[in-house]
Amino acid sequence: MSPLPENPSPTPKQRPQANGICQSVGEGNSMLQFRLNGSTGFLPVMGRWIRRLLVLAGLGFGLTASLAWGQEQSASLRAKFSLEQIGRVERRDGKVFIVMAPYLAEGLAGIDDFSHLWVIYWFHGNDTPEKRRTLKVHPRGNPVNPLTGVFATRSPVRPNLLGMQACRLVGRQGNRLEVAGLDAWDGSPVIDLKPYIPQIDAVPQAAIPPWAAAPPPE
Repeated sequence: MSPLPENPSPTPKQRPQANGICQSVGEGNSMLQFRLNGSTGFLPVMGRWIRRLLVLAGLGFGLTASLAWGQEQSASLRAKFSLEQIGRVERRDGKVFIVMAPYLAEGLAGIDDFSHLWVIYWFHGNDTPEKRRTLKVHPRGNPVNPLTGVFATRSPVRPNLLGMQACRLVGRQGNRLEVAGLDAWDGSPVIDLKPYIPQIDAVPQAAIPPWAAAPPPE
């Protein structure tokens, strides 16, 4: 294999990272500096598709790497990830159920020991390009509340339509969970369930803005 040409493109920029890792990125044939399991090394990066593979591989193998901001809107900065729907929300006769995919029922073992759950679901009723581009909203849909970035709200209008809510586990029957306090619409895809653990999830002295301190609308 012939060696890479010596920096045929402009001198790559280095961007220090908060964890002490720095990386170098140039145009065309370039070298990406990375740290893997505490050691630093270099990998040849040949084109955008390999950069994407590096970012995705980092999720599974502990590779931490990033491209310099401002170096084009590369695939690594806008990588797409797949999510598997694990269940759906059902509303029947005033009750709310989470119906899990039957092949995942074994993953519910031990969930009965918790009184409350975090439910992560998909705002499927808001999945439009316009709503995904919305970056500021009036919290809780109230124009009295200040215009606020969507990442500082629980708005269902956001780039990634993930909803999250703590709810009470009423009971379980096989792959069906009855819950209380879940606002998700009937048919909403469920992405994940996690137990509510007060020692981890409750922060009594957390600061919030005035609009968030007001009681939520009915």
